[in-house]
Amino acid sequence: QCLSLTLLPNKLDNVISLITLKIRRFSSLAPLLNELDNLTSLSSFSFIRN
Repeated sequence: QCLSLTLLPNKLDNVISLITLKIRRFSSLAPLLNELDNLTSLSSFSFIRN
């Protein structure tokens, strides 16, 4: 059972990476993700500046 517990995080990682890959496949969602990235980086930048 210990072995299955150590394998679980790896399987979770694989599932997450698969999901992100499928999300990136949608070209319509890509600009949206970029916008989200820009928003978060902008907000963190202004937060650091203040």
